[in-house]
Amino acid sequence: MSKFPKEELFSDFFTDDMLKELGVESKKELKYCMGSFVMDNSINKEYFSNIDFGHPKNFDTNDNLPTGGNGIISLKTIREVRGRGPKGTSPFKKTGFDAGHILGRQLFKGTRFNTSKKNKKNIYKQTKWSNQGNHNTAKWGHNQTYIENYIVYQIKNKTPDAVVKYRANLIYCNSEEKIPRGIHIRSSCEQNEELNFNVFIPNVEIEGRIDYKDDNLVIVK
Repeated sequence: MSKFPKEELFSDFFTDDMLKELGVESKKELKYCMGSFVMDNSINKEYFSNIDFGHPKNFDTNDNLPTGGNGIISLKTIREVRGRGPKGTSPFKKTGFDAGHILGRQLFKGTRFNTSKKNKKNIYKQTKWSNQGNHNTAKWGHNQTYIENYIVYQIKNKTPDAVVKYRANLIYCNSEEKIPRGIHIRSSCEQNEELNFNVFIPNVEIEGRIDYKDDNLVIVK
């Protein structure tokens, strides 16, 4: 059995509005790679030069739904701080969804940013594949935890002086859907070219797509 969603699953997945949100004009600009879609990251440096970064923060909600966040990642931000409280319990118990972090805990646990599951601006209904524990070896494909752990691995083992500008946006198809279709992660790093990402991670399961209008996880394809 495959450990990540196959490309055939996305034959009619992307709408024009979603492509616009991702900053591309057609699906041809999306390159499938082990469950996710990679886009041109050569424009990241210019893109991030226009963004004022301070402490990690979440964006405002839209219709009470989380939308995204950004922050600076470094060796300091990925280090555990003594005395931090518990991660919290999932607000999505018995729905079939995981409590996914927009700004991953492993990326910002060394800051004062609220990485608990009580931070409603930073938590969204995420499928188990997209949130599956996944080290830099990409056993489960290129899901969100792979990207996050790859960043941590590169900083700790390759370039401890690296400073990564990071932004994550949830992508919704339309106002009727309450579950995001996926998360768009962009990053820029001058010290390590490997830490430049422009990738869309679909919020799907290995077995298929889900009903994005349902509050409980239902696989429909």
